[in-house]
Amino acid sequence: MHFARTAAGVLALASCLAAAAAPAHEFHRLGDIVIEQPWARATPIKVGGAYVTVRNNGALADRLVKVASPLAEKGEIHETRVEGGMAMMRPVDGIALGPRSSVQLKPGGLHIMLMGLARPLKEGERIKLVFTFERAGTIEVEARVEKAGAIAPGHTEH
Repeated sequence: MHFARTAAGVLALASCLAAAAAPAHEFHRLGDIVIEQPWARATPIKVGGAYVTVRNNGALADRLVKVASPLAEKGEIHETRVEGGMAMMRPVDGIALGPRSSVQLKPGGLHIMLMGLARPLKEGERIKLVFTFERAGTIEVEARVEKAGAIAPGHTEH
């Protein structure tokens, strides 16, 4: 009996430690809209990029129309396209989210540009981002700032 309790205690402790060591999958919910794992890159200048996956779990389409941050004079949704062998970034007027679909904003694709930052972003800090959707409304989230050059949360470019 004592052995069974001790073994159960050890297993419970091991489960807790494994869960603590695993990276948390951060998400924020606004009705049917889910903002997953918001992150940004550290930058030595006053322009930065932020990334996230936006999921629409609902039966109705929605549209991300605006992203802002209290740290930036301006936030824009951009896309990166290769034209004539050169990568070009251009603002887009929003991102359509079909019913039960998701869109990933990531380096080299759709992403958030934060321009006129009050200060450079520092690795390890958290910044606020405000997302506005046509149907769902507005939600404020915190994004973790990763290393400069990161290609995903917790990873760096080699």
